[in-house]
Amino acid sequence: MTGMERNSDIVILASYAPLLVNVNPGGMQWRTDLIGYDALTSFGSPSYYAQVMFSQNLGKEIVESTISGAARASSIR
Repeated sequence: MTGMERNSDIVILASYAPLLVNVNPGGMQWRTDLIGYDALTSFGSPSYYAQVMFSQNLGKEIVESTISGAARASSIR
């Protein structure tokens, strides 16, 4: 999702599949579905909430970061 946001001038549309899953016994084919449901309720998976977060927040700020104590790539053999 961050790659799509970074390339938003090129990426026009994105989709998530598989989208819905019946959580009754025998109804689940994949465990990565976005929304689970049964006869009475529905719920979003953690991936659903990640999609919601990206839809409601723009990456307008760059957070500076540094790393210390790591070996340089040239010194690793």
